[in-house]
Amino acid sequence: MVKTGSKFTLHRPLAAGLALLLVVAGCAGSGAVTTDTSPVEALGLERILVLPFQDMYKIFGANMSYRCPLCDSVYEIETVTPGADDFLTEQLMAALTARGDFELIPPDAAGGVVQELVSPDGKPLPPLALLQDVGRDLDADAILLGRIYRFEERIGTKFSAQQPASVTFDLLLIRVADGRILWTGRYEETQKSLSENLFNLGTFVRRGARWISAEEMARTGLEQMLQTFPKP
Repeated sequence: MVKTGSKFTLHRPLAAGLALLLVVAGCAGSGAVTTDTSPVEALGLERILVLPFQDMYKIFGANMSYRCPLCDSVYEIETVTPGADDFLTEQLMAALTARGDFELIPPDAAGGVVQELVSPDGKPLPPLALLQDVGRDLDADAILLGRIYRFEERIGTKFSAQQPASVTFDLLLIRVADGRILWTGRYEETQKSLSENLFNLGTFVRRGARWISAEEMARTGLEQMLQTFPKP
């Protein structure tokens, strides 16, 4: 994301209005959604195995860098609120079910495969081959895998927060036949006050001029991310 800046002078009435808005002040969003779809002519997918989200904090702990062995992206792992993995898994299944594009194989069908993807000592197992084996066993055309790297709840009230909500998670869509990553999505946001990020006035207004919860933030991020999710 590229930021640009320019000098400008406000007329007094406008400046006064903005000053008042900053005093009333609330929270603007600074969420970043990144998605990528591989340039394939036709996906040819019918059945997708949706794995439960992995809580990376449970596996590795906080304050460390993690390089994804599947996509080579690097993430900073922070704290994750207990239950965030179940929440996001339920939200993901509900969103994909509502779309009705694919036949979905539910997360519990894969058993303990998620726990086998990364060993407790931090040494990655061969995850791609394992995923493909599981996909073939369940007659899936693709596997959707999600990881949570940060899910920190707001501390304070809707209108006065000592700590804002903050989330980071990603999704990978992997074709079983050849292990190709067909689509990736990444969402990352720590809510900022309007005075910290004046250019997000639109998000500030849509959110009702308040500090939102981590669940609200994650739900919105997931919705935005899935706007680019492939069609069959």
